[in-house]
Amino acid sequence: MSFIRTRQSELTGFQESAPFDPALDVGVDFVMVYGNDESLYERIRAYKARGYVVHLMTGIAWGTYQDYLYGRWDGLDHWAEAQRRVDGSIVGHGKDIPYMVPTIAFSNYLSEQMKKAIDAGVEAIHMEEPEFWDH
Repeated sequence: MSFIRTRQSELTGFQESAPFDPALDVGVDFVMVYGNDESLYERIRAYKARGYVVHLMTGIAWGTYQDYLYGRWDGLDHWAEAQRRVDGSIVGHGKDIPYMVPTIAFSNYLSEQMKKAIDAGVEAIHMEEPEFWDH
């Protein structure tokens, strides 16, 4: 079942980071799957199978980007790109989740991740929290 027909009709939506749950299906126009983790592609598939327009929302400064940080993406360690305080400590959002400096390499990584989401059927992308801390 398709709830909408035009982009202008995308008036109501919700954000989720969990798999589709019929008990929580409120019949909105679109769903923003949240986060770029291993479950992303299954979540996209499940919502599209139920007729939803699917958007992606993910962090631009922090997220589950350990494959980038530890070099599994390009063979290079990227911890030097983590934002740091004046005392050298990392500005973080949890274990192994630093706020990143928006380098060209990180931008290329994010672009590649977003292309995969588009290829999986995402029709819009919302990049959130482009924070750059000043302490």
